[in-house]
Amino acid sequence: MFYSEQLNSKFMEKVATESDYFSILMWIEHYGGIAALLEAISQHGLHNSVASWLEKGENFTLYPEQILSIINTDELDNLAIECNTDLPGAAQLLASTFPRLVNGLSIKGKLPLSPDHDFYADGIDILCGH
Repeated sequence: MFYSEQLNSKFMEKVATESDYFSILMWIEHYGGIAALLEAISQHGLHNSVASWLEKGENFTLYPEQILSIINTDELDNLAIECNTDLPGAAQLLASTFPRLVNGLSIKGKLPLSPDHDFYADGIDILCGH
């Protein structure tokens, strides 16, 4: 039987659950909110990526390695604990969900910041594909 390293690593990746999505949303709020995380990512030279998530069209990929270089490991470790994974697993979860979340929440290049906006309900709908 043939096992490639790439195929093996695909099976080792953590599959996100609805509970993980809720933990990610809570973590984002604890981090300072979606705007604060976008600002941190943008400050690390990923302006075009942020713009791609806010606008219509193809989203640029966010890589776990980028998350690990942007987010303090102590902060990211909190997400890892909540999602029952390790630091690279938490970085993978955040990298795979954050662009989709921003893209789904943005309206005409802006994020809704009104007090009546339900970040958690909308976020779960976007991430779970409801």
